[in-house]
Parts: sequence; structure tokens; C-alpha cells
Amino acid sequence: MMDANALKDLFDRWERVWHEGAFDLVETCVAPRYIRPGPS
Repeated sequence: MMDANALKDLFDRWERVWHEGAFDLVETCVAPRYIRPGPS
């Protein structure tokens, strides 16, 4: 389980991706094998 500081850092980076277009940070926010949930 992530500690509170690591989780805050993750969300701070993701907000930069979302709001500032800092797409170079995406790899630091998701796992190497990301599976997007979808309809069954």
C-alpha cells in the first residue's frame, strides 16, 4: 500500500498531466500493463 505522501505525489503528477498537458509524466502515473475497464 502506498503511503500518504506517495499518493499525494501521484495525484499531483496526474493533475499536471490532465491540466497542463504534461504527457511525459503519464508513465510515472500508470503501471506498465494498464488494463482499461470496459463493457463486458
